[in-house]
Amino acid sequence: MSDKTAAYEKKRYRRDRKKRIAAETAYKEKKKSDPKFKAKVKARSKVRTKVRAGEQKAPARCPKCGRTGRMEFHHTNYKTGAGFWRCPRCNPRGGAAKGAKKG
Repeated sequence: MSDKTAAYEKKRYRRDRKKRIAAETAYKEKKKSDPKFKAKVKARSKVRTKVRAGEQKAPARCPKCGRTGRMEFHHTNYKTGAGFWRCPRCNPRGGAAKGAKKG
């Protein structure tokens, strides 16, 4: 980043500070009051706890495409905690967000 760009970004960051903080606060308050969000947080926490305790383990390969590497847990039901492991490209939510083809 050039010196001019860095100086501009620093100035813009300071100028928009109040607006950024207000937007962040509004987003956090919205999420706190959303019952669906609370269910998602609980479900994610349960999976993380099970993985740390060794009760549940991500597969070495994606069951759908066979890729190795990092796996993501996709919840099909947040209340029961049901779901499956997939690689980021095959994960229905992650793959769609990253531009992967559905299939």
